[in-house]
Order: sequence, then structure tokens, then C-alpha cells
Amino acid sequence: MERLIDTRTRSGPLRELIARGRAAWTSADRRTPVAVKLVVPLGAIVVLAAVAYALVAVPSLQGELQRAYAAEAREIVTIVQAEYEVYGGDPTPLNTFVQNLVRFDPTVRRIRVYRLVGGSPVLWASSEPSERSTYRPRPQDTRPLATGESAQEIEIVDGVRLLETVGALRVGGRIDASIGVYSSLDTLDAAVADIIRIVMLTAVVGGLALCLAAAAVLEAVVLRPIGRLHGAALRVAAGDLGVRLPEGDLPPARDELRRVAREFDRMVRIVAEQRAEVERVAATDGLTGLVNRRSFDDRLGTEVERARRLKYPLVITIVDLDGFKKLNDSQGHLAGDDALRRVADALAGAVRGSDVLARYGGDEFAVIQPGCDSGSAAIVGARLRAAVERLDIAIDPRTGQLLTASVGAAALRSGYDAIGVLAAADAALYRAKERGGGVEVTAEDR
Repeated sequence: MERLIDTRTRSGPLRELIARGRAAWTSADRRTPVAVKLVVPLGAIVVLAAVAYALVAVPSLQGELQRAYAAEAREIVTIVQAEYEVYGGDPTPLNTFVQNLVRFDPTVRRIRVYRLVGGSPVLWASSEPSERSTYRPRPQDTRPLATGESAQEIEIVDGVRLLETVGALRVGGRIDASIGVYSSLDTLDAAVADIIRIVMLTAVVGGLALCLAAAAVLEAVVLRPIGRLHGAALRVAAGDLGVRLPEGDLPPARDELRRVAREFDRMVRIVAEQRAEVERVAATDGLTGLVNRRSFDDRLGTEVERARRLKYPLVITIVDLDGFKKLNDSQGHLAGDDALRRVADALAGAVRGSDVLARYGGDEFAVIQPGCDSGSAAIVGARLRAAVERLDIAIDPRTGQLLTASVGAAALRSGYDAIGVLAAADAALYRAKERGGGVEVTAEDR
């Protein structure tokens, strides 16, 4: 039990650390643009590929250069062989010769010739005269004296890497001496370092160029269309359903973003149609198809303000059906609904296209008549009343009484607002009904 508690205690900080790491990663991921997410890994891949190439190619390159140095050293052995055959018994001219070889070839640091004197190996000739009396040959220096085979190895002398090439010198077909050619690998190392720098610089520049090219392509092919889509989405969210994307009007394509744009446009069109239908339903009376009361009130305020601003007359007319309650009581509500639909159609035929005809409520209808004054309001009112009477709708078939209408109208005048002119028209309707029907118009004009 104690071990279990200890394990849970120790895993708590670990879980918290993991949770913090995930939160930091999520935050960074949300703040990082898509272009950075795509382009930076691409550049990293290019640089890593160059590093991998350098790791693979450099050893091979070093081997090639080292073989070239070895070949040069063997050529020097061949040259010294010819001179040794001439001056083998006299080290003085041979010393001068190898000194000149080292002087004219900067990659060769020293040349040594070894012979057996009294059965012991000695330094016979050298490109560095000062070491002839002090240097003691090593076993690897004189190995060719015993084996006749050449050999190579790398050694470090005074902090400098040297490639030692030893070979046999023959006189009359007999091994008489051995030679050591010591080539500096500094030049080789510098060449390899230069190549590595060139490879890495090329990788960085190439990776940067590739990233810039990828970013440009990404901007043109992906980010710009996504930006247009985002902008269109913001406009739609703000209520603009008329927005369209350029790609949305094109024929179907394999490009996924173009397909998204096309579907986005189709979605916006559907939403616009649905909103238009909702607005139409919200503004329309379901029974008669006329403008409803709420929409009428909105239009009345707008029309009154426009009439005042542009200084033209305006009349509000209210039509009330006389005896409609009796029709409902004697024939039922279905007959009443049918009568209301017929009356709505008749009134719509009696007003102008610029007028706003609405079902005001119950069996009342209202008309906004821009450009109409109180003088013409009576004529219009009579025309509306006559349109209802021509329908010959019986209130009660047993009595033969027909449906009629009372009309009240009021013109916009100074001091009236939308509520005031509507109240004046309603008062005129009340007066018309008080005297048994007909048309009543408020006399005052604005």
C-alpha cells in the first residue's frame, strides 16, 4: 500500500508536467499560422537532408583525397628511387634533393631515407638536416627493409595530422634502403571543411529559397482562397447574404478548395432563400396574403418620415367590414375566412401598386397611400367600399343582407406622427360607423 501511494505521489508532478506541455503545445498550435506549420518543417527537412548527405559524403570524400595524397607520395618515392640509385652512397646530394622536393610541394612536410649501417637502421638522408643526428628510426619506418612492402598510416606530430607513406628503395633489384614521405593532412582537412561549409550553405540557402517558393505557392493556392472564404464567412455572420466567392461560380473541379467555395456559395444561397421566406412569412398575413399588422406599422413609420422629408401628402385609410360577426355566427368561421380572402383580393384590385394594403386586424384592413391628399381620399374610400359591396357576400342567407364596409381616412398634417395619423383615421372610421356606414375623411390636411 505504501509503495502504491508513493508511486501515485511521484506520478502526480509528471502528469502535471505532461498536462502543461500539452497546453503549451495547443496554445502554440493555435497561434501559429498554417504557412509556418507547413513551410518550416519543409525547410527543416531540406537542411536535415543536407546534413545527412554531408555525413555520408564527407567520409567518402576524405577517402578519395587521402588516396590522392597517397598516390602523390608514391610518385615521390619513385622520384627519390631514381636519385638514390645515382647518389645512394653519398647522402649529401640526396639531402639537397629531398629538401628541394619539400620546398616545392607544400603538402609534403618531410622526407626521410633510412639504411642499415652495421646491421642497425639509421637516418641516411632527410629534408630537415638538423634531425639527421638526433632522429632514431622507428620500426614502422624501416619495415620495408624487411618486407619490401609499402605501408601507410596517419600520425600526429606536434599537433599536425600527417599521412606517412613508407616504401623500399632498390638498387640492382636489391632492397638497399627505405623511404618515408610525410604529407600534411591540413590541406585535406581544410578542403573537407570547405566542402562541408559549401554543402551546408547551399542547404540553408536552398532550404530558404524552397521555403519562400513554397510560401508563395501556399499563399496563392491555399491561403488566399481560405482568406476569401474567411472574409465571406465574416460578412455572412454580419448578415450579408449577398456575398459570393469567385470560385463558387466556376464548374465543379478536383480542387478541394474550389469545391468548398462552391458549396459555401450554395449554402449562402439556401440560407438567403430561407431567410427571405421567413421574412416574407413574418411580414405577411397567413389568411389573406396581405401585409400583416406588424409590417404595416413598420412601413407606416417609414412612409411618414419620407413624406415629411420629401414634403408630399400621405393618407391612411381603414376599412372595417359591417356585419362580419353575423356572417361568422350564421355560416361559421370557414365561411368568414373565405369572405376575408375575397375582400382582400377585391381591395388589392382597388388600390394602386404604390399603396400598402394590410390586414389590420380581425375584419379591418388599412391602406397607406403616398401622394394622396384628403381631397382624393374620399374618392379612394368610396372605391374601396364599392369593391366590397360588389362581392355580394351574404351575411345571413335567410335574410339576404349583404356584407358592406365602413371607411375612415385621415391625411398627414403638421403635428402628426405615425401614431397620430393612424389615430385620426381610426376616429374617422368610428364616425362613419356611428352614422350607419359610408366613408368619413378627416378634413384637415397637413
